[in-house]
Amino acid sequence: MGVPMPSEVKSSERQFEVQWDPHDPAEANTYPEVVAAIREQCPVTWSTGRWSVHDSGFWLMTRYKDVRAAGLDWKLYSSAGGAAPLQFDLEVFRNGFLETDPPLHTKMREAVTPFFLAPALEQHEDGIRKIIDELIDEAVAASPVDFVETYALSLPSRIFFELFLHEDPEEIRFTIDIVRGLLKDMASAAELAPKLQAWCAVAIQKRKDRGERDDMVGVIAHMGSDDFPVTDEMRIETLMLLIMAGMETTANGLGAVIHTFATNPDARREMANATPDQITKAVDEFLRFSSPVPAAGRTLTEDTVVHGCPMKKGERVTLNWLSANHDPEVFPNPDVLDLSRNASQHLAFGVGYHKCLGMHLAKREMRLTIEALSKLRVFELVPGAEINYRNGPARGLMSLPVICAR
Repeated sequence: MGVPMPSEVKSSERQFEVQWDPHDPAEANTYPEVVAAIREQCPVTWSTGRWSVHDSGFWLMTRYKDVRAAGLDWKLYSSAGGAAPLQFDLEVFRNGFLETDPPLHTKMREAVTPFFLAPALEQHEDGIRKIIDELIDEAVAASPVDFVETYALSLPSRIFFELFLHEDPEEIRFTIDIVRGLLKDMASAAELAPKLQAWCAVAIQKRKDRGERDDMVGVIAHMGSDDFPVTDEMRIETLMLLIMAGMETTANGLGAVIHTFATNPDARREMANATPDQITKAVDEFLRFSSPVPAAGRTLTEDTVVHGCPMKKGERVTLNWLSANHDPEVFPNPDVLDLSRNASQHLAFGVGYHKCLGMHLAKREMRLTIEALSKLRVFELVPGAEINYRNGPARGLMSLPVICAR
């Protein structure tokens, strides 16, 4: 295969078994190659790697058809037992709509959906452009600069806190640092989750006390009714989820754009002359290729058999979006980034009831970033720079040193 497997796929009472921990930092740079090798050998396999701080072992689905079908079948593949591919030992993550099924999931999600629809996002377009210009000016002034830290991580953070949460700028830096650490590893999560939880609790209580309902936090603070009971824990987790998803996953999608532009000047020139439709296609291809959230977790509610593998009620299943997005049966030459490809059927945002709520915001941030960076006079990788990825609930670049100039 040309790629070292984490171990040989071997037959077992579960049909096929592989020893692989997808959250091991040592696997970060080879993650796509490893899942490709697994996908080629067996569409469904049992991994003895970690799924939580307590338990090991989970089913791994890697082919597009299987992953999509499982993602759509929420009754068999439930999110209520934990939707993240790696479960932290933190009860606060059990109370939001990410880890619920319909009808509760539907009601909780509907409360905040209006903030992520086209009319609301269009109102923020000028504000987003302004933040993009400010961040690029800062990067140009500091060049050479780490564009992941200066831009990719900062853009979604500032957009979310300034335009959606209307928070004090002094609060933004504090909360951004917490979220970045929270998504780093399990030890950091255990330490920092209570801090983010406390911040969210205070923000929600302020809106409650003032009777404010005019921003996202205010809506969450007053979410619920007699036929839709919502606890404070559910409100806090909902806000935590939106903050984390709105910052880290979008940053990793932006990472794919800046890495390509810094290492492939032809791609940047192509986008400089692209039509809006061509840029939209490119955004989908960047998302397909990078798959910022590489996987999602589900729990089986009944026994089932997939490709001859006997899967039991209560067992964990990981739906590998990244592998599905590189399935050659759906995307020819999947390991080639082709900005003219029609990749709109990608699964980077998931599928079904749990499809990413903020996907239109993420796409807008990526589109406006492409437009802005394609106009720069210089945007190139610092010679000799080493490119490394980090693993976790989201996968992305650790850093990207670039030289940039207007």
